Amino acid sequence: MNGPSETRPSATSPARSATASRAAPEWDIGSVVDRLRESREVTHSVRFHGRIRELPSRAALGLIIKDLYAALFPTHFGRHDLTDESIDFFVGATLNDALLSLNEQIRRGLQFAPGFDAEAEGQLRAEAIVATRAFAQELPDIRNKLVADLAAAFSGDPAATSVSEILLCYRGVNAIIHHRLRPGATVS
Repeated sequence: MNGPSETRPSATSPARSATASRAAPEWDIGSVVDRLRESREVTHSVRFHGRIRELPSRAALGLIIKDLYAALFPTHFGRHDLTDESIDFFVGATLNDALLSLNEQIRRGLQFAPGFDAEAEGQLRAEAIVATRAFAQELPDIRNKLVADLAAAFSGDPAATSVSEILLCYRGVNAIIHHRLRPGATVS
């Protein structure tokens, strides 16, 4: 499996096509691909109203989470060179990127909601904007809860040397941050 710093050649990249060309005679790739297409398109019909629905992207969601970490704790997960003058610009730009990407992933996810009308793409986009905006409005409360979580962890661990150590080094903090970032989590 590829790690975050590794990349796998895309299906259209020269490295990938050269590998596929070399392997095709040995594996009969053309026949396998034809049968896989038949399975997708005919036997199991993945098309929805005649088109393939875009799935939410796990990779995009990972980048969104990374950007949200940076927006919530910019000096810890953002840039190392932030100043008093640049920090708000960094937070705004990072948050904007995260919310634009999140909006697209929400739109993709809403396609699978019960009662989705394939012809109502405009309504789907509008619902995604409303959901993204509501989530963005929760972020200050989410950060406040996370700061309280960090303070509690620090006060409860006599070996901890700082809140920054808790935030950056304690694995359980990642779980707490992910838990708090889920929509509607500000009530818990």
